Amino acid sequence: MPGGTLARLNTAVDGLIAMGRYREALQLPRDWVPKGADTESGLLVQINLAEAEYNLGDWGAAWERLRGLDPLAAAFPIARAGLSQQRAWIAAHTDRAEEALHHWHRAELHDLPRRYHAEHCFTGAVALLAAGDLEGALCCASRGTGVAMRTSSGRNGLFIQARIAAAAGDWPRAESLCHAGALHPCAGRARMASSCGATRSCGSAAPTRHGARSRSRPSAIRRAPARGPRVSGSPPRPCPDTLAA
Repeated sequence: MPGGTLARLNTAVDGLIAMGRYREALQLPRDWVPKGADTESGLLVQINLAEAEYNLGDWGAAWERLRGLDPLAAAFPIARAGLSQQRAWIAAHTDRAEEALHHWHRAELHDLPRRYHAEHCFTGAVALLAAGDLEGALCCASRGTGVAMRTSSGRNGLFIQARIAAAAGDWPRAESLCHAGALHPCAGRARMASSCGATRSCGSAAPTRHGARSRSRPSAIRRAPARGPRVSGSPPRPCPDTLAA
């Protein structure tokens, strides 16, 4: 049976998710023989497993997995930010735009490793998209693509920009971006499979700038991979111009 530190387990889980091997990621902790206590890494494992669950379409299970983790996460900035970011992503994809923006505002960019700054921007993009702010969503998506350090982040940015283009009714651009994402050199099945929701938002469920739903368009865009992970009362959080390490 596999085993080792919880930090090593978290690295393995994260790697499986990046390759689209979500069921394997969920199974690994059940088979893992842990060595030593590590609260921070244990929290990060749960946060990453929530991503595996919603990428398989189980948004409810992902939300419940994160419930009750806040007292332990309070001592660890990366865990606090990760919890807020995941909740924002889930809320944005379950028709809770205001809640999504609330949680995104709570996720501090600089509490996250720099290689994940792109995902913070992408979470803001989907939250703003859910709220009908296409201009803000495009700003965040473009910023995230510009600062992406991981190969999978570059791919994720293409699909999110495709969702925004579809919501704006720019089908040629949306289809072009989905095609580029499908051909992206990131190994494995697109990590954004159910969470980014390109399949959904590029089809009949895509919100327009005014909150209406776009008409369904049968095309390759609807078969494109999606992801799925980042609000009213306060103005949208601006995309950062500089992202320090």
